[in-house]
Amino acid sequence: MDVFEKAYEFAARWEGGLDDDPDDPGGITHYGVSINALKDLYRRNASFLGSIGILGPITRQTIIDLTPEQAKKIFKREYWPAGFETLAETHPRMAFAAFDTALNMGESYARKLVQTAVSSNQEHTCQRQKHPQKLPFIRHPPFTISIIQHNHSRIKILQHCGRSRIAKFNTIIKTQLTPQHTKKR
Repeated sequence: MDVFEKAYEFAARWEGGLDDDPDDPGGITHYGVSINALKDLYRRNASFLGSIGILGPITRQTIIDLTPEQAKKIFKREYWPAGFETLAETHPRMAFAAFDTALNMGESYARKLVQTAVSSNQEHTCQRQKHPQKLPFIRHPPFTISIIQHNHSRIKILQHCGRSRIAKFNTIIKTQLTPQHTKKR
């Protein structure tokens, strides 16, 4: 299984279902896709949404009718840019964490964290060529402290599923995302 598939499988476990929490700034959400995110994507690229069977205008009913397959395609397009695929080849753990971060905080913020981690890791890797996969930021899944500092509205959501999500995240990072597990066959 490639890293995106593993990351999506993990995210779908937590992001699935229909949720209409009035405290969620994204509005009504289905399979992790919020109405506000879908409206934004529609403004930027209605043709992409049309290609996966989502036609405007975007309404509550659009979110209710969203399928898991459509959500997966949106996740891949919006939260797994080409750079993450390249990153997954050399640092699958970082790519997995970056995808989870992108879902919670946005793709641009995840990129900044990856760039910071890669920059700080270059010196570390040069000093310890034996362990280039040991990246300092991976110790704190999925950048939870940064999520809270960046977006206080996410606290309620993290409190709801945080401990079990982080435990599962750690298990996958430690046991299923080593380079030998993610090589394309």
